[in-house]
Amino acid sequence: MKYEVNRRPDVGQLCDLRESVGYEPFAEDYPRAFERYSATVSAQDGDQLVGWCAVVGDDVRHAFLVDLMVAPTHQRRGVGTELVRRATEEERAKGVTIVHADFDRANEAFYLSCGFEIGLAGVRRIEDS
Repeated sequence: MKYEVNRRPDVGQLCDLRESVGYEPFAEDYPRAFERYSATVSAQDGDQLVGWCAVVGDDVRHAFLVDLMVAPTHQRRGVGTELVRRATEEERAKGVTIVHADFDRANEAFYLSCGFEIGLAGVRRIEDS
């Protein structure tokens, strides 16, 4: 497995990965979104993108882990844990002291194992109705 920080993945592979985990592909978001991430971490198995996450934040104190994805064929092999570790280390190097993540309750044990504390948060969708 090869991990890379701040490497822009092929958009087609990223969209395929998104769909493999049940997300919408949102191909129209790229490359614009790449320019706004504080950091990204990708996991490659050969020439296949099998894991990816992004971080958005102020590069001072707060960062938010978003779109953590691992292909179903590579889940439960430590790929997600390594993506989180590398992403948080990248932010720590900038001086960031708090990394937030929102996630499905089904993934709570994973985030606890990565050192996250579970608290309350809110999400407000502001798309057009």
